[in-house]
Amino acid sequence: MWTNNDRSIMAITDFTKGIIASGGFIVSTVDTPTRVGSRIWTIDEMKNIPNPCVGMIVYVRSTDEYYSVKTLKSKEMGGITIQNAEVGTYERLFKNEIEWHDVP
Repeated sequence: MWTNNDRSIMAITDFTKGIIASGGFIVSTVDTPTRVGSRIWTIDEMKNIPNPCVGMIVYVRSTDEYYSVKTLKSKEMGGITIQNAEVGTYERLFKNEIEWHDVP
């Protein structure tokens, strides 16, 4: 629940929008994320993620860190302003400090 203009508003997620599949997605190349932009090489590429969304988790390979997209902002494309088309703000979630083990 969040407040806007002194009114309580309950946000409701619309789960009817999206791709409906009867099975999982199979990526045709190895080491490929299923969401474009979920893995980038440097933090500077955050602004280039196509069609970002609030809550999106992004892994930055050069720093081995995870980030969450917090807000979106407008982006000018071909002389047209597109609302919510670029990452506005993000926050670091955690550094990947997991102990890794080889799979036998």
